[in-house]
Amino acid sequence: RHDDFIFGEHRILFQALKQLKFQIRASILLRNPIAEPNGKMMRLLSLLKKRGLGIWTFDADDSNRFGFLLYNQFIALLPAVKNIQVMIDFSFIGRDKTRKSTLENLAIDLMAAGYSCHFDVRDSKSFNLPYLEYLQRSLSAQCLIDIVQPGQVGLTLSPLEALVYKRKLLTNNPAVLQQNFYRPENILLIDESINLEKIDRFMQMPYIDVEDSIKELHSVQHLLNRVL
Repeated sequence: RHDDFIFGEHRILFQALKQLKFQIRASILLRNPIAEPNGKMMRLLSLLKKRGLGIWTFDADDSNRFGFLLYNQFIALLPAVKNIQVMIDFSFIGRDKTRKSTLENLAIDLMAAGYSCHFDVRDSKSFNLPYLEYLQRSLSAQCLIDIVQPGQVGLTLSPLEALVYKRKLLTNNPAVLQQNFYRPENILLIDESINLEKIDRFMQMPYIDVEDSIKELHSVQHLLNRVL
């Protein structure tokens, strides 16, 4: 009971923590923004927070709204995929999360402009790809696409995947402009009106590597130092 525990995000796990009859030193890492502020998940989190568990979020808005602790989105580089060969221009693999029409329109515009694309937008019934397979497919592109769900302010994992695997990033999340790893040669912010001339110029610019000291701020070890 004197150890520190870090738990991932799952409602069944939260319910189990709720049933504990003794106090533990524990933190919960939220990997998604709060979609339903009055939902069951939020009620469980509020109860666990009152019991002294640290609730950590990557989303600055959720941190401000609910009094959660804020952590840097983090990632660990997997050596097995760090040398994947680039075969196409753009890739997106992920859940719909109300983003399907935006992604489909973007794919149409990019392919009409002559770019090669791999878009795999999955519905709630589709199985999750193993992370290694996801990376093998995603990193075959020169540029990763990151379209955040409505209301999200914090970073998804895609900007960090682009960072550690040295890929460009096309995103609609303005939060990237405030990140210590932002470089205009590597990251392009887009909105609903796709500017293909701007995308062309962006894709022609050489990728600029980011210092290891900045990448370290988004490592698992830095997260552990912060949470523990």
